[in-house]
Amino acid sequence: MTDTSLECTVEGVDAATADELISDLQEFVADKLAGATFERVRDSATQDLGLTLLIVLGPSGIAAVAKVLSDWLQSRAEARLKLSRKDSKGRAREVEVHGQVSKDQRGIIEDFLKDD
Repeated sequence: MTDTSLECTVEGVDAATADELISDLQEFVADKLAGATFERVRDSATQDLGLTLLIVLGPSGIAAVAKVLSDWLQSRAEARLKLSRKDSKGRAREVEVHGQVSKDQRGIIEDFLKDD
């Protein structure tokens, strides 16, 4: 299995709030997820620092990133993240998770990150 690129986009809030949430998520990931690389993705239309955080993780990082995203969402009831990635066959996959993530939702994130 190769590295997985995961795009995290905040949904359902205005641009300023989304910017704050993505900045907060970036800081949280930097603090909690050793070994992953990440960057803010620029909006190609506006060239603004984007409202999407790209996380690249190795095969062993699936459970760790699922836990980190779940932990971050747990204290942010207003947050709604759209997670996007391509599977090993190049097919686009997406899932949306909300604040107050349950253990079941953590499993949803883990399953989403695994290839079929």
